[in-house]
Amino acid sequence: METLLWFFTGILAAEMEYWLGIGFGLGASLIMIVIAGEDPRLVASTIALTQLIMTPLALSLQRRVGNLDLDIKDPINLKLILSLSLSSTLSIMTTAILVKRVNVNVANKLFSLSLIILAILILMNNKQNIAKKNHLPLSVVLGMLGGMIKTLVGGGYTLVIVLAQKLLGIDVRNSISLTPLIKVLPFSLLVVVYSLSGYFNVKFLVATILGSLLGMPIAANLLKETSKKLENNSYYSYSLIVILIVSALIKVI
Repeated sequence: METLLWFFTGILAAEMEYWLGIGFGLGASLIMIVIAGEDPRLVASTIALTQLIMTPLALSLQRRVGNLDLDIKDPINLKLILSLSLSSTLSIMTTAILVKRVNVNVANKLFSLSLIILAILILMNNKQNIAKKNHLPLSVVLGMLGGMIKTLVGGGYTLVIVLAQKLLGIDVRNSISLTPLIKVLPFSLLVVVYSLSGYFNVKFLVATILGSLLGMPIAANLLKETSKKLENNSYYSYSLIVILIVSALIKVI
């Protein structure tokens, strides 16, 4: 039953990642940590490895349906990708080493705190434009914040990284499509640190991958059809803020 839940989580999380840009890990963590009661570190490692395995397919699929048309080799774009990836890697390494041995109650409290930070970030993004194009120092700060949140929550990284790219002038369609590439280095490190500490389950991994494979093509086509609406529609963002706050309260009560 638990393995089946991971399978359906993979389907739903794929829609949140590759369509809405909210994040595979965030969708999975809200289900598996808040509802199913799994340890945040087990969810983080399982979801991160799932996303790494799915990265080549995700990039290929997004390019094939026309969502990724940004020149990755352009120096400005390459600098942005590297700054987000490297800053995230540094943050994940530091955070994972610090929290890998704390008890589950502390992990849940850190999880709740990170959800509140995510809610604030979404609200800031809806209220005002806080950066200008090519403001790379901000990309480093948001990359580090995204890495920390990913390590503690198991998700939220996509949301922060898409926000960073949006603030730097990249449209939402390319931002969502590029994020799997940015994840490769930091997520690899996260999987190694947590897996070596015992936070890993092969059955859960396989079930999540199969669910993701089913959900990914649907999400890519939905993104192609609705990307213009996603640029300006804040309804789902405010809904997510409510979900994050409620989830945070559930884990600390």
